[in-house]
Amino acid sequence: MNAISFEVPKGIEITEDLIKRCQLAILPELAESHALSICKKHFGVEFKLGEYNSKGFDLISLDGSIVVEVKQTSKPHNKAHVNLQIQSTWPKYGICTHMLILDYYNFPNRCSIIPHDEFFESTFHGATRIWRWDIDYGNRMWGNTTLFKKYEVQI
Repeated sequence: MNAISFEVPKGIEITEDLIKRCQLAILPELAESHALSICKKHFGVEFKLGEYNSKGFDLISLDGSIVVEVKQTSKPHNKAHVNLQIQSTWPKYGICTHMLILDYYNFPNRCSIIPHDEFFESTFHGATRIWRWDIDYGNRMWGNTTLFKKYEVQI
């Protein structure tokens, strides 16, 4: 396993909780970098990262024809441990061509690259339109789980 190290400002106590929070905070950035190689392999073209922390998208093909939003999850969304979820996807409606979802909870990790129209025609939950699927890829959240598996790619 590779490691990342960084300097912590003086006066900050390094606790187990801080380490856990830092690890969770870095996952979206790691997912975007991981997605670069996944998209290159899947689409057969080169990609670049979008502007850091900007509205819009995470990856774009060099010719601009493929625009990918990257989402990842690393833990169940509830105590029952039956579903995984991603959120903050609805603002990407009409912007991206594909939604790339990385499941960093299950091992081996899983990935799906879902075309825009099919993703946004699927089932969303609550006022914030959260997208959920079965943590075990079984029959819960059947429609979204089936969609994830339909567009699953090997990583």
